[in-house]
Amino acid sequence: MAKAKRSLIMPYEAAGLQRAAADFVTKCTRADLTGASKDMLLRLKKKVPFYQDDRTTYDFYLNTISDWIPQRHLVQQDLIKISNDIIENCNSELRTREKSGQRESKRHGTYLHPTDSAIIMRDMNSYDAEKSVTLEFKPKWLWQSPTAPPKATRCRTCALRAQRKSKGEKESKTHGVLCPLVISTGKPDYIRDVVTQLVDNPSNYVGTALPRWLADRHATNGTNGQAHDNGPKSRHDLIEKLCHHFSRDTSREKRHGEGYHVLQGLQFLQQRLDKHGILHRQPTSDFLLAMTLRDCSLYVQVHWDSQRVESRLGDLDPKVSKGGKLEQWRETEQSLLDGGWYYAAEGDETCLLSRQARPVIPLQSPASSRRPSCAPS
Repeated sequence: MAKAKRSLIMPYEAAGLQRAAADFVTKCTRADLTGASKDMLLRLKKKVPFYQDDRTTYDFYLNTISDWIPQRHLVQQDLIKISNDIIENCNSELRTREKSGQRESKRHGTYLHPTDSAIIMRDMNSYDAEKSVTLEFKPKWLWQSPTAPPKATRCRTCALRAQRKSKGEKESKTHGVLCPLVISTGKPDYIRDVVTQLVDNPSNYVGTALPRWLADRHATNGTNGQAHDNGPKSRHDLIEKLCHHFSRDTSREKRHGEGYHVLQGLQFLQQRLDKHGILHRQPTSDFLLAMTLRDCSLYVQVHWDSQRVESRLGDLDPKVSKGGKLEQWRETEQSLLDGGWYYAAEGDETCLLSRQARPVIPLQSPASSRRPSCAPS
């Protein structure tokens, strides 16, 4: 892989943004753990066994992720220099919150890693629901695990969800979507259920902005009738926009929704980069990239004034096999196989694989040997 020789530290001075960058860092220091700007967020990393510094993360974003996925499908990010005073102040604040009971007990004792650089990224939060709304979910495994049984009736994501549900484990908001294979088909009659579930769950919205109909319904325990309104910015309007965004066009024009393109690109790369699984092989760089693409987040932002819908991928840090990650991946996969979790119970049609004889989900082949998702924009 020929890596582009790009600077790791964004040349703010040349771009006339040196003062803006300095002001932003100053505001972050004064404004607790998050940035004061609604355009950018400052991301600081925890000190964990599999920690990777921000220079490594940014290099991965520039020279690997951006080579595979077009910029219009990514949450933009840059690397800036910061003072270690920011880290010290933030860790002090975390300890204060621990003592006052404002921090979850499971996070106690985990603090930010010292660093002289940090990543700033576009803030995908929505703060005014009359202007925009943003939903977040993890697409997860858009292609079946290479080590799954040949006649499995659950995909990897549905199998893990079923296993966790049997243990009484609480499902996080980003795992709460229906079968990822369903939404990746681009078939409107398939994806409507997924979109409806996303839209109706308040925890899937990012930022302080909930649609008016959802906020009213949530406040009245689901009895508010505005959810059935079909006007602009209504529940119906949002569902229709997202269904179109993730749909595949079967006409001659082939004007697929932009969200469909994003999911197809992820699906293609997951299948191409990991053909063998992890049980009996050592992890390669391609496998680790596939695992990154299986754990990224998709931010879907609807702009009401322009009627534009964006889908951008974030949480694309490089995966590593150290710190017990390799053992965890293997243990999880083996437990799904040993427990029979790849087979759905009769009548359970949550997974696409359980609704029909093992389907062949078409992949869009690249027009040339060029990387399938690489694009200039």
